Amino acid sequence: MASASVTGLLAYETNIQGAGYQLTWLDRSGKEIGEVGSVQDARGAALSPDGKTAAVRRNQGIWLYDLQRGGETQLTSPGRGVNGPVWSPDGNLIAFGSAEGIYLRDVKGGLKEELFLESRNRRVPSDWSLDGRYLIYTEVDPKGKGDIWYLPGALHKSGERKPIKFQRTDATESQGQLSPDGRWLAYVSAESGPPEVYVRPFPSDSGHPGRWKVSVGRGASHQPRWRRDGKELFFLESRVPGNRLMAVAVQAGPRGDFQAGAPQTLFEFRALYILPAFNNFLYSPSADGQRFLAIVQAGDATPTLNVISNWEKAALRGK
Repeated sequence: MASASVTGLLAYETNIQGAGYQLTWLDRSGKEIGEVGSVQDARGAALSPDGKTAAVRRNQGIWLYDLQRGGETQLTSPGRGVNGPVWSPDGNLIAFGSAEGIYLRDVKGGLKEELFLESRNRRVPSDWSLDGRYLIYTEVDPKGKGDIWYLPGALHKSGERKPIKFQRTDATESQGQLSPDGRWLAYVSAESGPPEVYVRPFPSDSGHPGRWKVSVGRGASHQPRWRRDGKELFFLESRVPGNRLMAVAVQAGPRGDFQAGAPQTLFEFRALYILPAFNNFLYSPSADGQRFLAIVQAGDATPTLNVISNWEKAALRGK
């Protein structure tokens, strides 16, 4: 896996093919309490609203895992290059991104596949509000930079769909996650260098000022996820070869503003680093935040992150 930045840096990982990744239940201490399916080339996981099914990006397609009875079902064609499986709040639909835009797929089988939001740039969903009103997604431009947008009336079948940009900056921003009450959007931004987790009022024209940095700069911070009651926000701190799962207690202040406690480390696990712009999440918390379905590296191989500066010039000299 490799990625090039607009500043001339090339990052790539080695020693990641042999081990594979195991979908695993972990408790708040990091203890393994169960495995789901077999070792696969998994890159993203999302629990259904009722917690009975997991949507997993695997082999560039999406698969569904029955967490109660066992078994798996192929939802999209393998090798297609999809990202970001996101459940609708009623658990009947899954949104995912492809080269053509955002698609919807009915997990019950009634709708084969619908191109929901077409785009020349890649669009990848990251969240769906609990009331069904807003679909949050990232639009990735040809240079690989991402911006967060939201689509009002996401479940309405009629009427023109008019996306709204959440924030206008020159930084890459992605992985937008709405709080359960719909008031706050947690997201990842690279405006200060390495990715950090921030929270802002939602929607962007809500009239509530403010922005809060939740992470504390101890590594690449990304993949925010809310607990179902909105009292806790999780995110990852990544340093190869490990990831720390962090938990932050959150609440509304006396004036209705956002208040966050100090991040606390729950546990560490080894997994592949995922580029934030494509909205693939390595874990998904249970509704009560007591268990986490995570994509854990299987085996003993340690992935290595390599960074090369001025790689284009080096490549030209090699010709």
